[in-house]
Amino acid sequence: MTAKLPPARIVGLSILGICAILLLLIVCATLMSPDEPPRTVRNSTETEEDAWELVAEFGAVKTVYVRPGRIRDAVLLSNIAGGIVQEEQSIGGPVIVQVDFFDSREWTPTKYPMTTTQLSHWKAQYGCNTNTDYEQFIFVDNAESETGMRTWPVPTESSTKK
Repeated sequence: MTAKLPPARIVGLSILGICAILLLLIVCATLMSPDEPPRTVRNSTETEEDAWELVAEFGAVKTVYVRPGRIRDAVLLSNIAGGIVQEEQSIGGPVIVQVDFFDSREWTPTKYPMTTTQLSHWKAQYGCNTNTDYEQFIFVDNAESETGMRTWPVPTESSTKK
């Protein structure tokens, strides 16, 4: 025969157990999180830091210059976006951020809206909103229209949404 615990005691033990697990997860996440985004070395002279520069921040938007030879490097762009999100998370609260990647330092915008020339150098975008579990990454193709006018960017690879 087994002894039954009163319902109030079961609930109390369950809440205590959940709190202990949450505390353990927070401690483990704090100890295991790196202080800075992971870095990879492509060759002996260039690191990821040499390949990009955060040019401007206005509101939730960050504009980033990436060297033209690395602008289609999905791993590099992912590491950059991940580092920015990690920095935003360290501030606390929800993360709402848009990171736009450009292949020309001279034409990387410091404010929006973009000019036509800046638009032609826009190559990728990452967006994240932790309030709604939204996350999207796209490469951008700025093709010329038949009239010679620039058209709005069209995603060239499928985007993902959590």
